[in-house]
Amino acid sequence: MIVYGIQNCDSVRKARAWLEQHGAVYRFFDFRVMVLHPSKIRSWCDRLGWERVLNRRSRTWQQMSEQDRRALSADTAVELMRCEPLLIKRPVVEWEDGTVSVGFSERVFLQQLQDSRA
Repeated sequence: MIVYGIQNCDSVRKARAWLEQHGAVYRFFDFRVMVLHPSKIRSWCDRLGWERVLNRRSRTWQQMSEQDRRALSADTAVELMRCEPLLIKRPVVEWEDGTVSVGFSERVFLQQLQDSRA
């Protein structure tokens, strides 16, 4: 499994700690250190919807003009998240079975681990 996010994000820290406590093996991809390929962001948006992948609580989002926010579409959102990866809700987890989740939810993480170990 791969966990995508940034090192100092509270949700990412909680998710990683939870995974480690439950003995899960994962790779970590830090947005600030490595560059995400646009096709990766597009695949998440295709699976989950760009509205769900976009982090509207980020400082970057809050600093955008209302006009720019309203003008977003699937294509422009992917490009914006590529240029500003902190606009991606964190963590994004690609699970062993190919499922993708966004954000940290103990319930979702537990279900995914149980499914992968079944």
